[in-house]
Amino acid sequence: MEELNTDVLVIGSGLAGLLSALEAERAGLRVLMVGNSPLEWGPNTSLANGAFTVSNSHFSKEDHLQATLETGKGLNQARQVKTLVSEVRMP
Repeated sequence: MEELNTDVLVIGSGLAGLLSALEAERAGLRVLMVGNSPLEWGPNTSLANGAFTVSNSHFSKEDHLQATLETGKGLNQARQVKTLVSEVRMP
Protein backbone atom coordinates (compact mmCIF):
# COMPACT_ATOMS: atom_id res chain seq x y z
CA MET A 1 0.00 0.00 0.00
CA GLU A 2 1.33 3.41 -0.97
CA GLU A 3 1.59 6.00 1.81
CA LEU A 4 0.96 9.63 0.95
CA ASN A 5 2.00 12.62 3.03
CA THR A 6 0.42 16.03 2.83
CA ASP A 7 -0.08 19.15 4.90
CA VAL A 8 -3.71 19.56 3.86
CA LEU A 9 -6.18 16.93 2.71
CA VAL A 10 -9.12 18.37 0.77
CA ILE A 11 -12.05 16.01 0.39
CA GLY A 12 -14.13 16.95 -2.65
CA SER A 13 -13.20 18.73 -5.86
CA GLY A 14 -16.18 21.05 -6.15
CA LEU A 15 -15.89 24.79 -5.90
CA ALA A 16 -15.34 24.79 -2.12
CA GLY A 17 -12.67 22.11 -2.36
CA LEU A 18 -10.88 23.80 -5.24
CA LEU A 19 -10.85 27.18 -3.51
CA SER A 20 -9.64 25.60 -0.27
CA ALA A 21 -6.85 23.76 -2.07
CA LEU A 22 -5.74 26.91 -3.91
CA GLU A 23 -5.61 28.92 -0.68
CA ALA A 24 -3.63 26.21 1.09
CA GLU A 25 -1.19 26.01 -1.81
CA ARG A 26 -0.79 29.80 -1.85
CA ALA A 27 0.12 29.53 1.83
CA GLY A 28 2.94 27.18 0.85
CA LEU A 29 1.31 23.97 2.01
CA ARG A 30 1.35 20.62 0.23
CA VAL A 31 -2.21 19.74 -0.79
CA LEU A 32 -3.84 16.43 -1.66
CA MET A 33 -7.36 16.51 -3.06
CA VAL A 34 -9.59 13.43 -3.17
CA GLY A 35 -13.19 12.83 -4.16
CA ASN A 36 -15.63 9.96 -4.40
CA SER A 37 -17.52 10.83 -7.57
CA PRO A 38 -16.79 8.95 -10.77
CA LEU A 39 -14.83 11.18 -13.14
CA GLU A 40 -17.64 11.32 -15.67
CA TRP A 41 -20.04 12.68 -13.02
CA GLY A 42 -17.80 15.33 -11.57
CA PRO A 43 -18.38 17.11 -8.30
CA ASN A 44 -21.67 18.56 -7.08
CA THR A 45 -20.60 21.95 -8.43
CA SER A 46 -20.72 20.60 -11.97
CA LEU A 47 -24.01 18.81 -11.28
CA ALA A 48 -25.42 22.19 -10.22
CA ASN A 49 -24.12 23.67 -13.48
CA GLY A 50 -21.95 25.98 -11.38
CA ALA A 51 -25.04 27.81 -10.12
CA PHE A 52 -25.05 29.10 -6.57
CA THR A 53 -27.36 31.38 -4.68
CA VAL A 54 -26.62 33.93 -2.02
CA SER A 55 -28.77 36.31 -0.01
CA ASN A 56 -28.81 39.89 -1.25
CA SER A 57 -31.10 42.91 -1.33
CA HIS A 58 -33.42 41.11 -3.78
CA PHE A 59 -33.22 37.62 -2.25
CA SER A 60 -33.68 37.49 1.54
CA LYS A 61 -31.95 35.04 3.85
CA GLU A 62 -35.34 33.42 4.45
CA ASP A 63 -35.91 33.01 0.68
CA HIS A 64 -32.37 31.68 0.29
CA LEU A 65 -32.94 29.15 3.07
CA GLN A 66 -36.26 27.98 1.62
CA ALA A 67 -34.91 27.72 -1.94
CA THR A 68 -31.85 25.77 -0.82
CA LEU A 69 -33.90 23.33 1.25
CA GLU A 70 -36.39 22.81 -1.61
CA THR A 71 -33.63 22.36 -4.18
CA GLY A 72 -31.97 19.78 -1.92
CA LYS A 73 -35.12 17.64 -2.14
CA GLY A 74 -34.70 16.46 1.46
CA LEU A 75 -31.07 15.40 1.00
CA ASN A 76 -29.48 18.45 2.61
CA GLN A 77 -29.21 18.90 6.37
CA ALA A 78 -31.39 21.78 7.51
CA ARG A 79 -29.04 22.83 10.33
CA GLN A 80 -26.07 23.08 7.97
CA VAL A 81 -28.14 24.96 5.39
CA LYS A 82 -29.21 27.44 8.08
CA THR A 83 -25.56 27.99 9.01
CA LEU A 84 -24.60 28.46 5.36
CA VAL A 85 -27.37 31.01 4.78
CA SER A 86 -26.64 32.96 7.95
CA GLU A 87 -22.82 33.00 7.63
CA VAL A 88 -22.13 33.53 3.92
CA ARG A 89 -20.94 37.03 3.07
CA MET A 90 -20.37 38.34 -0.41
CA PRO A 91 -17.13 40.27 -0.92
